[in-house]
Amino acid sequence: MSNFDPTIARQVGAATGTDQAPGLRRLALLDQQLRRRGVLGGALGLAGLTALG
Repeated sequence: MSNFDPTIARQVGAATGTDQAPGLRRLALLDQQLRRRGVLGGALGLAGLTALG
């Protein structure tokens, strides 16, 4: 389950006057790639993103 919602991304971009959707799309693509590699890859990626965040 991904929390990425392009509609919300567009609304945030419109509200703040910036287009944040491209960066969020990159994160969504990264998320999809990790999921394709399997649960272990996704878990490691999530841990990495959590550490960076």
